[in-house]
Amino acid sequence: MARRRRRMFQPKFFLFLIATLLLIAGIVVMVIAISNKITSCENESSLAAPSTADPLATVNPLASPTENPIASTPPPLSSTSTYTVSGSNNGVSYEIRRNNESKELSSNPNSSSISFGSPDSYTNVKGLITFGSNNYRNSFAYGTVTVTMQELAQKWVKPVGGIDQTYGVNGQPLIVQWDDEVKKTLGISDLYKTMEGFTEVIYPCADGNIYFFELESGAATRNPINLGVSLLGTPTLDPNGYPILYVGQGVPVKNERGNYTAMVYAVDLIQNKSVHEFIGKDYFAYRDNWTAFSSSPLISDDTLILPGEAGVIYFIKLNTSFDATANTITINPGDRIKYRYTASGYSATDNVGSRWYGFQGSVSAFRNYLYIADNGGYLQCIDVNTLKLQFALDLGGDTDATVVIEEDGNDGTIYLYTVNQTTTKSGDIAFEGDTNSWGYSIVRKINGLTGSVVWVREQPCLVGVGDTSLKSGAKGTPHIGHGEIANLLICSFYRSGIPDYDDSGSLKGYSQGGTILALNCDTGEIVWRLDQRDSAGFAASPLVLYNSDGNAFMVACERTGQVKLFDISSSTCGVALGRTLDLGSGIESTPAAFNNFIVLGTTGRLADGSLGQANIFGIKLG
Repeated sequence: MARRRRRMFQPKFFLFLIATLLLIAGIVVMVIAISNKITSCENESSLAAPSTADPLATVNPLASPTENPIASTPPPLSSTSTYTVSGSNNGVSYEIRRNNESKELSSNPNSSSISFGSPDSYTNVKGLITFGSNNYRNSFAYGTVTVTMQELAQKWVKPVGGIDQTYGVNGQPLIVQWDDEVKKTLGISDLYKTMEGFTEVIYPCADGNIYFFELESGAATRNPINLGVSLLGTPTLDPNGYPILYVGQGVPVKNERGNYTAMVYAVDLIQNKSVHEFIGKDYFAYRDNWTAFSSSPLISDDTLILPGEAGVIYFIKLNTSFDATANTITINPGDRIKYRYTASGYSATDNVGSRWYGFQGSVSAFRNYLYIADNGGYLQCIDVNTLKLQFALDLGGDTDATVVIEEDGNDGTIYLYTVNQTTTKSGDIAFEGDTNSWGYSIVRKINGLTGSVVWVREQPCLVGVGDTSLKSGAKGTPHIGHGEIANLLICSFYRSGIPDYDDSGSLKGYSQGGTILALNCDTGEIVWRLDQRDSAGFAASPLVLYNSDGNAFMVACERTGQVKLFDISSSTCGVALGRTLDLGSGIESTPAAFNNFIVLGTTGRLADGSLGQANIFGIKLG
């Protein structure tokens, strides 16, 4: 009978066993860390960021994080309830005047009962008739999309020019499907007066022209209307669907008295000509070296609400009359009621280090309250009927992005989302050339009835290095998601800081590029981020489109002219679709969409700073 041998375990076996157990434990820890970490996309690849605490997030401690960032859209507020706003002015004072009178007024001298409803009640016109579609400024798209090939295809292109050194397109186009009764009155080619579903693109340009195209073909629907001055902002159509357009001059020019001045034009789209010019040089404005109008005005109760870059908001009764039978439209503007403001640190001459007066973003509105942020960094809430300042909040930096409004019936309030250009950490205004360092572009969620800040998110951005034609941070207006991305806020940044980590997962610094963040609306936490290294970044607002099932697609436009399509339907980072379109020069304008057709323009600026050809493009998502 054979003897059974005793099995002996060598020391090498124990070393192997220990190493294996350590390896398994390390994998488990890494999987847990990755699963709890922000999803990060870089150069169209999905990468899991190393697990590390985010030092730049400041969240209200009372806000409880949600396990699933995707949630249903908050229910709307009651349409019949009255809402009261109260808060601190935080050192901001204001004055009211009528026309050129020297007497200060205690309140609005005009009898007014303006009340803005929900965004879908702003107009019955099909399309986009103002910046962000409505008084909440919450959409750059009309209708839904059908996505099959998952491609962006250029369908048409139209060259445009410039005046002096101002070229191309900076504003959002309007896209309107005219009512049949109005369509017959328009100064368009006869072909289009009988065209079923005729949809027209209206696009002012820096070369002084307002261009008009048929949406799908790009064919000119009428001759351009030349106003002879650079037009840089987004125009506004009368929300009743009347054929009259309001557009501001983006760059002032010298008048016959030698003063630099700018006008706002009322353009009759029956006669295809300007029929009234507003404002000009206004000595009521504190800012005395710059007069321009980039904001897209609102119209309610036949009253034009018009912010200017000199720091004055105008309220003008239009007395509009449209007769479709006679093919006529007229306005008879009344008094100019004017609102100006000031606070510590503002300079009339835009001194470096001071706050600048003026509004480049557009005004948003809820009921009888207006919300707007300025170049000096203050957010103001104004009662449109009394013109009383309800509250002011110091955002700490130049804010070109328009305030976006969200209703929340659960909380019985509205929330405002703001994002500014780059500031220093201390909250001082940071101007180009001051310093070669990292500053911060700051996103905030604010209670619109109290002015209290719910949460803050800081995105590092480069200050004072490279291209100085546009300050870094955020210029584009954020998008509040719905459908499959309800409860996400999408924000775009240029010359942003992309985090770099060492082998141990510790943050070691930032690289310059472009960033799009998807933030949880409840907490401000980053749900996913899209980073593009070695890129000028994203100056345009993100364009988010939805299909009939609520699936979301994002069109991201880089300042270098690249246009990319992403599927952002899930809570993870967007999936790049199709090929990248290269439009040949910089993109700073916000694109607009009507169903599957997208329209946007370029500046003509090339990557080296020289000038190329500026164009307007028609693109189809298929």
